[in-house]
Amino acid sequence: MIYFIRGKDKITLSDKDFIFQGGEGKIYGKGKTVYKIYDDLRNLIPEAKINELKLINSNNVIKPEDIIIDNNGTYIGFTMQWIKNSIPLVKLFTNDFRNRNGITIDSTLELIEAIKEIIIIIHKFNCIIVDGNEFNYMVDDKNFVVPYFIDVNSYKTPSFPPTAIMPSIRDYHSKDFNEISDWFSFGIVSFQLLTGIHPYKGKHPSYAVKSMGDKVLENRMKDNISVFNKQVSVPPSTRDFNLIPQNYLNWFFDIFEKGLRMPPPMKAGISVTSVVGTRIVQSSNAFEIKHIRNYDSDIIEYRVVYGIEIIKTRNKIYVDNKLVYDNIIGSDVIITPNRMIPIIITLTDNFINFMPLNEKKLIIYSKIECQDKLVIDNVLFIKNEGILTEFEFMDKDSDRIIVAVKSVWNIMPNSSFLFQGLIYQSVMGKPYLFIPLVDGKKISCLNIYIPELEGYRIIEAKYENKICMIIAHKKHYYSKILLKFDETYKKYDIKIKGDIDQTFLNFVVLDNGIVISINDEDYMEIFINKFGNDRIDLIKDPNINSSMKLCKEGIVTKFFRKNQIYSIKKGN
Repeated sequence: MIYFIRGKDKITLSDKDFIFQGGEGKIYGKGKTVYKIYDDLRNLIPEAKINELKLINSNNVIKPEDIIIDNNGTYIGFTMQWIKNSIPLVKLFTNDFRNRNGITIDSTLELIEAIKEIIIIIHKFNCIIVDGNEFNYMVDDKNFVVPYFIDVNSYKTPSFPPTAIMPSIRDYHSKDFNEISDWFSFGIVSFQLLTGIHPYKGKHPSYAVKSMGDKVLENRMKDNISVFNKQVSVPPSTRDFNLIPQNYLNWFFDIFEKGLRMPPPMKAGISVTSVVGTRIVQSSNAFEIKHIRNYDSDIIEYRVVYGIEIIKTRNKIYVDNKLVYDNIIGSDVIITPNRMIPIIITLTDNFINFMPLNEKKLIIYSKIECQDKLVIDNVLFIKNEGILTEFEFMDKDSDRIIVAVKSVWNIMPNSSFLFQGLIYQSVMGKPYLFIPLVDGKKISCLNIYIPELEGYRIIEAKYENKICMIIAHKKHYYSKILLKFDETYKKYDIKIKGDIDQTFLNFVVLDNGIVISINDEDYMEIFINKFGNDRIDLIKDPNINSSMKLCKEGIVTKFFRKNQIYSIKKGN
């Protein structure tokens, strides 16, 4: 596909440059530039509006730049700056992502303050964001404190009206869009960053889907029935409101519960570290729960490889509960196949690094560029541009370990994203799940087209033993999607639960095929991974809730919460 930049050179775009299919058109990336090509030219932003947006004096506001034309000289799109090392802000809502990447309340407040300062700049140029929802922000993927504002073509400018608004951030108390309505939207997004929940989510006995349908959120926003209301219950996985600095906590209460409208506080104030006493989870009639041990800080990951326990906390890495090492944020651990030597894997400045833990071993490997990494069943995969590479660790020599490329697969360079156990990729807008199947030393990769995912934004995903669960966003709300594959992976069952409260996944598949899951309503779900079997047992128990992160050892179900780990099984 050949296009022209008005007043400049032509540009050739191919399928490998594709990034995203949106409601207005396709987005491509090449070099340092993003190219937005509209499907329907009636939706094009007027050039005069582009000129007004260009006046916003901030490099963090990703504005339209050059005009794209076709062979006939027709205006069909525009270019923008490409911020490659960034992620969608919505990822910072989830506890799992925050824990894996060492995101703290202080770094979150730094990000919120940066967003606030850029909004002030936008307002100085007489522009109103209007649709300041969580998908219209990106964040740097290193320290997670630098925001980027995207989709600015929908802004209200001095001469042009806004063109979009997501209901979840709309100020229903305002008759028009103005600076104060922008601050209300900012309040909703910043509250989600701090707590992980929308301020008008949770359960209220008088606001139910059965009676109000899809108007529950809108009605609660209009009636000022927020999470601060005494009759609203929130999921246990919601982060502690007491961690919010007092200045912001007061402001949130005023705008969400009292219905007042005002700009945010100039200073966030001091965040207070919540001190929560250790509470041992007790067994019940439904479940036998056994406390195993405590660790130095909150547990981030638990898994078992070759019978060896690997436990990562915020501060340390424990291998078989004997060896203790300082944890490096974002690190992974591989156990070598012969001598069972733990190797820590880190990603620094887009290069992969290997280090043996407590062993005087020489690791031989080439300098390898890497954008992202993924460990599945003790197998390391890395992504760089459009290549997914599998590595093997050869440790037969007593004094050295050789890291070598074993297999290579082609994936979409700009529109593929690594999740737990799988890669999601959009092939020119068509959704595919790319699943590496690990069976002993044999690896096969499947690329499965899932048409039901078209139009969804994938927030989180996890695959394990023929079961895939996905958190995705579409039509203004989040959904949880369950896929169960048959033995050939040519057929699958799919179930979609819409309008969930929180964007988290919490399930394991035991080695015997039993799936254990805790849903957003704190029910434990138990079913088998057999295709065609739709039975799901739901168990409600006061000791079971979403603050318990499920994990496993073979056919034994375990879970961790804060710094404690437990085993759990059904009672007699």
